[in-house]
Amino acid sequence: MPIRRTLSVLTIICLGTALLRADEVRTLDSKTVTGTVVEVTEKEIAVKTEGGTVVKTPLNEVLALDLRPVKGVPTGTKYSDVRLFDNTLLHCNKVAYKGKQVDLTLLSGQQVKVAIDHLASILHDAQDPQIQKGWATILGEESKRDRIVILGKDEELNPIPGTFREVSPTGETVQFRLESSGATRTLRLDNEKLKGLIFFRTETPAKGPVCEVQDVQGNTLSAAAVKLNGTRFTVTTVGGLEIGYDQQQIARFDYNMGKLTYLSALAPVKVVEKSGVGLPIAYRKDLNLDGEPIILGDKTFPKGLSMHAYTQLEYDLGGKYKEFKAFIGVDPRVGSESKAHVTIEADNQKLYSKDVTTTTPLRQESLLLPKKASRLRITVSSSNLLDLHDHVTLADAKVSQ
Repeated sequence: MPIRRTLSVLTIICLGTALLRADEVRTLDSKTVTGTVVEVTEKEIAVKTEGGTVVKTPLNEVLALDLRPVKGVPTGTKYSDVRLFDNTLLHCNKVAYKGKQVDLTLLSGQQVKVAIDHLASILHDAQDPQIQKGWATILGEESKRDRIVILGKDEELNPIPGTFREVSPTGETVQFRLESSGATRTLRLDNEKLKGLIFFRTETPAKGPVCEVQDVQGNTLSAAAVKLNGTRFTVTTVGGLEIGYDQQQIARFDYNMGKLTYLSALAPVKVVEKSGVGLPIAYRKDLNLDGEPIILGDKTFPKGLSMHAYTQLEYDLGGKYKEFKAFIGVDPRVGSESKAHVTIEADNQKLYSKDVTTTTPLRQESLLLPKKASRLRITVSSSNLLDLHDHVTLADAKVSQ
């Protein structure tokens, strides 16, 4: 087949795949609804399936609404990252200061106005990996002052603490009082060496987001409300910013917001690992004890915990979760003769206590937690005096609200 014809066929296939891609709602109980989203309200999401049925899912049961992949910013595009105090992150090709307001032009063309009081930080030349790396280091450093970030002669970012004063009426300069000397300097906001501004904020949003919205370019909005009118979404952020999107510009809505948390994403507050022969084996996250993908039965699980006897893990649940779920089994690749005893407790109330072997039927265990449970404890022990060979995997281990 001629190369031109081959490319044409591939193009048609790719376009067809994109057109056939269905919207997808994923729920807390591991169900998926696919079709075309027709309604998004503060109470529910409605999807019209291929068969024409409209399925409505209550918002408190929704984990995510996926429309299409996030493509990200095209390579070679110069842009600034603007983060707001509600953790909204916007990729902008223009940042214009107008008194106590900043006019932002997103890479996708939308124009939004933000009060300076709502800014958390501005990073210029965010497309540069080296600048992003240095910026992340600076943001990780504790500071109770505003900071300007200057690119030095060594091409390193240098944070300078102080206090921001007034922006000039023309938006060209800002007054900055240096913490070191108390002197006030006039800074040109278009100075190529001025790579970042960090605003020290003590205020926090009055309420949390209902979801996190990502558009196809990777902008991330902490949304207080989402509405769908025809094929156009309106997203209102926690900070009160309102941005309109054509449906093709939106990638996904993440409604998890702590509704469901994998244990492998949490750091245990207590870890006990012992061995009768003095060689304790550390537990693993999202892998089996040999460092390979988690497989139980004929299914591969991307998430989970693998634990050898004797291991005890304790997690702080903060009273936020109602249910624990996991597939509990033995990975024969690690040791087919294993016979571990698994005990799961919440606030010292025993929820599960069984011997687990390779012959134990694999099923998802669903354990209701005591009301406002604060502690979850998982213990893997052995009747073997030396704790040899016995191990267990808790695949897809998670807690949900």
